[in-house]
Amino acid sequence: MCKPYRFFDTSEEVIRELSLYELVNEGNRDLAEEISNRRPDMTDFLYPNERSERMARIKGSNTRPEIALRKVLHSLGLRYRLNGLGLPGKPDLVFPRYKAVVFVHGCFWHRHSNCNIATTPKSNTEFWVEKFEKNVARDNRVTSSLKSAGWKVFIVWECEVASAKKANATGKRIADLIRAE
Repeated sequence: MCKPYRFFDTSEEVIRELSLYELVNEGNRDLAEEISNRRPDMTDFLYPNERSERMARIKGSNTRPEIALRKVLHSLGLRYRLNGLGLPGKPDLVFPRYKAVVFVHGCFWHRHSNCNIATTPKSNTEFWVEKFEKNVARDNRVTSSLKSAGWKVFIVWECEVASAKKANATGKRIADLIRAE
């Protein structure tokens, strides 16, 4: 079946969804041609508006890995603040009592070395490499500024909390490191 498109029908002033096939059958061959020319190159299987919607759904906080780690740390008696707004980089978890912060990094976006999740897309590779380099540079800059301000900084990778067993082990390790000293 053809991909449905949304367009504004000025004669009826209503929004209608039609497939390209229906557009051609209704005599709107020019509109059908224009829409089909908007299709992205075949390296991306999604249309631009679909890609935009999908990318917009990527969350920056309250992600599954972050919530898994928070549950473990909370069960171990550690209390924290979320998304430290006054600190560089807005750490995911802030432990003011221990002057420690935790970042829960996605392996793909923050380039976890030797991780299967940290792949580089095959299309538009230059863009992605540049984006990843900027992310890593920002992470390093934020980490060094927090350390120079006297904070202990811990990075937890998405793959380290992928299962309940891994999350428990990582949470215990981080809790011990936070409480040390």
